[in-house]
This record gives sequence, C-alpha cells and structure tokens, in this order.
Amino acid sequence: MAPDPFSRLTLGLMRWHFQTFAAPDTQGWLMALRLATAHVGPRAAGALCYDVVALVQVLRSARASPFRFNPEGCALCRNWLTPDERRLLDLLDALRHGQTGRAKAVAQMLCDGVPSDDLLALGGIYLRRHAPDCTQPRAPAAPSSKGC
Repeated sequence: MAPDPFSRLTLGLMRWHFQTFAAPDTQGWLMALRLATAHVGPRAAGALCYDVVALVQVLRSARASPFRFNPEGCALCRNWLTPDERRLLDLLDALRHGQTGRAKAVAQMLCDGVPSDDLLALGGIYLRRHAPDCTQPRAPAAPSSKGC
C-alpha cells in the first residue's frame, strides 16, 4: 500500500536528513526545508523540520546498524521503500492509530531488537504536532494508548 500524503512528506523529510548525516556536503537539510516550506508554508516549516531531525536523531542513536534509505533526490529511487523505511512508516501508522503493542514491536525491530521508549515518545510528539488526522491535543506530552 502506498503511503498517504502525510507519511510521504515525513519520509521525504527524513530521507533528506539521513542524507545530510550520510554525506554532509550534500546539505540535504536545505532540501528538507524547501520541501517542508512547499507543503506547510514558511511559518511551520522550521518546526516541522526540527521535529523530523529529533526523530532521525533518536532513531540513529537507538540503532547499532545504519538506517538504509533511498535518496529522495532520485526521481526513480524515491518511489521505493527500503525495509527500514517501511518499518518506520509502519511505526508511525501504529502510533497514529493507537496501536501501542504494534508500535512497540515495530520500534524494537527498527532499533535492532532493543526497545526504545525515546523513539515511541518522539514519534507520538511528532504526530500530535504535525499529523493532520490527530484528534488529541497537540501538546508535547507522552504518547497515550489512544493514538496521537
């Protein structure tokens, strides 16, 4: 199943930030900021990118292995999900739909078998602040079992 527009935007932003860490000279963060600005406007783009970077960082620090991603700048490659990207979108989908058990299992797979409460917490915060289908208040509180 293809990612919905919010998941697709999140994936694109994360890919640009992963590229920034993999090849700093590419300055992928600038492309992420452009992408965010095109989707949410200049006032909200900075906060969106900041929250995506926080999610990328917690994921990078929780894993022993590198996160495999496709380059967002490649028109063909960006249409395909790596297994890591698919798990990441599955995690966000589980959190969006209040499926805490599924979210914990996927987070553990994403983090090389180690549970990551930080990844779950930041994923919930990111979704509450930015996902259009969140019904709970967008305060930066810990994720509840009811979804975003």
